[in-house]
Amino acid sequence: MEPLAKIVQRNGEYYLSTLSEGAVIVTCSTKKGNVSRSFEAIVYDKGAVAATYEIAKGNNVDSVTYIGEYDLKNFQKQKASFRIKVTTAPSSLKEALQVECSDNVTLSEDYTTVTVSEPGEACIAFKVDDESISDYLLKFTVVKDGINVFDYNQLLYCTNASQSGETVVLRKSLQSRAYGESALSANNWAYFGNYDSAKKTYNFKNEIYSLQTKYNNRYIMQYNDGKPESEKISDFVNVGVRVQKDFYGNGYTLNMHALAYPYGEIASVSGEEINVLTPENLFRGPLPFYSLGDISQPIVAAYGQDNIGFYVDGDDITVNDVKLQNCDNVNSYKKLEYTGTVCEVSGDNVTIKNCEISNGKTVFRAFSCNALKVDNCYMRNSQNFLMSLGANEYVAVGDGKKQLVDLYGNRISATLSEYLSKDAAGDRLLEEYLIGSITSENTEKIKEALISLQNALDELSEVDGKFKGDVTVNNCQFERSGIAAIAMESLFNGPFLYSTQAPSKVSGLFEMLGLMSTSSVSGISYPVKLKITGKTAFYDYKQVSNMDISGLINENITDMLKELNKDSFGEVDIDYIFPLKTLVGRQTANQGYQYDGKANIAIAFYGGGANASVVEYEDYEYARDLRPIREVDLLEEYLRRSLNSSGGLNQNAFLKVVTIVTGVKPFKFVYTNANKLGSAPSLENMISYANGD
Repeated sequence: MEPLAKIVQRNGEYYLSTLSEGAVIVTCSTKKGNVSRSFEAIVYDKGAVAATYEIAKGNNVDSVTYIGEYDLKNFQKQKASFRIKVTTAPSSLKEALQVECSDNVTLSEDYTTVTVSEPGEACIAFKVDDESISDYLLKFTVVKDGINVFDYNQLLYCTNASQSGETVVLRKSLQSRAYGESALSANNWAYFGNYDSAKKTYNFKNEIYSLQTKYNNRYIMQYNDGKPESEKISDFVNVGVRVQKDFYGNGYTLNMHALAYPYGEIASVSGEEINVLTPENLFRGPLPFYSLGDISQPIVAAYGQDNIGFYVDGDDITVNDVKLQNCDNVNSYKKLEYTGTVCEVSGDNVTIKNCEISNGKTVFRAFSCNALKVDNCYMRNSQNFLMSLGANEYVAVGDGKKQLVDLYGNRISATLSEYLSKDAAGDRLLEEYLIGSITSENTEKIKEALISLQNALDELSEVDGKFKGDVTVNNCQFERSGIAAIAMESLFNGPFLYSTQAPSKVSGLFEMLGLMSTSSVSGISYPVKLKITGKTAFYDYKQVSNMDISGLINENITDMLKELNKDSFGEVDIDYIFPLKTLVGRQTANQGYQYDGKANIAIAFYGGGANASVVEYEDYEYARDLRPIREVDLLEEYLRRSLNSSGGLNQNAFLKVVTIVTGVKPFKFVYTNANKLGSAPSLENMISYANGD
């Protein structure tokens, strides 16, 4: 097909040069192709006809425009109608127009208002009795039972306020106030949230949806047991938008900044200028999974499920062509710490397609989802992982006989209760590991015994191959995470999560620091299966020194050391306590996986207990870009640091506490080669994939 027009450059300006008659889409994009805008141009000679929607279209990926079957008038459903603008050149041509409508729509006599009668594909043809002037076809699809949403309260009606949900057809973007202050006079957006300008407050407390966490909450239950209501901690997470039916985005944006971003003034936190939380903020960070020590100032704390911006809750749901973000663009991963998960799925046979999902602590999360397909989506800007996959189900640690090893390499058949009881082999093992004298002679025996203890806690045979979720990622693009693009998660499952009584000589000290006695908090997660297909691409190159581990674990070890008058220990931070960044940097440098000083982690198998999840590649164009799985052994690093130390309550003893919470199994990573270095995700690619190219 001959081109209709071309772009030419003259004196630094760009012009559209016409070649032949017809309608052409003109796309303007950045050099990398990750930001673009498009418009339709009609090239004509003797005359032309065009019809446009009165409300400007979104930045569509899907070429189809969707119209809901119904509008809301005073929150009552009525058959939808919408306004269009018909233009002719010359203007006198309008008098000669002939209009033909499909059976499910009608057009008013003045050509301004389209009224819907039935769902299905629809078309309005504008013609003139002149073969030299092309017909113009306005095509769209009327969504059965779909409700057109033009503002935030209509969105609430279809989602949080509806018991079973409504099919949403988004007809405007819902944006932040910062966007509104800088936006052009476009008519295709409204504000997200009900803002009281006099009080300068929102009404989200009465509008959000809340659900009890589906993740492991045993620590919270044990913490709350016997406490008065005022001292209990919640195991509920907050949700900005709960979706229970199909959602058609039409390329528009849901920006939930007003709900998810801290309201407070800017303060310096860990050397960075960030906004702080106020009492009015409902997104306050993830639930605790486990806290070693006082929950308000823990020695080490691990996180559970986080608050959610856009929650897909149910089976057989499709979300198409919407741009989701939990906050405005920011210049630091740390500023995403309290913003929660942007999009989370809880259901089977769900499809998320043609979407851009960005700007959250985690961008996309799906646990225990079967037949989930994430197709042609662009994910970017997360503090932790862009995509987090796992299972809510797990097998608790049993107390049958286990095959264990003691400090001296002797094989022992015992229950965990027996092994970890006071002065028993496991108690002495953990004591030696934490506060004993570690030498080159006993290092391997300590490691062997710790691994035998971890194997007894994990009971891998109970879950291996028994998948509780399967996800297909096709033609997706990943960019800018704090750690890795995709995380295959499993529970932390260290010995302290089974029992806080061992080692007995240390537990008393921890009790002074607020340690609560807990038992059987964790177990081994059921695995999930991820299949990567098509042209899924990872553009997540970063300086390893810029990785942000702080969002994974909360620690106050430095403060604890000062409290114990151990100032001589010096300053430690999360990267020293939980040295993933150090070990990844060392590994990528040694293996040749750094390119211009940058590494690209496509997949992380994350946990500390055994992780039985599986990644498969099927008809995957870039499979050769992925390097073999590599292990990062935190236990090896902690033992190395402790070699020839004097033992006792020293800095390393506190640092090693992390592993008796997380578990001692290595983390695993899949790195990429340099083939995508210097490239960026392309919205043009998304449009091409959506069209089946």
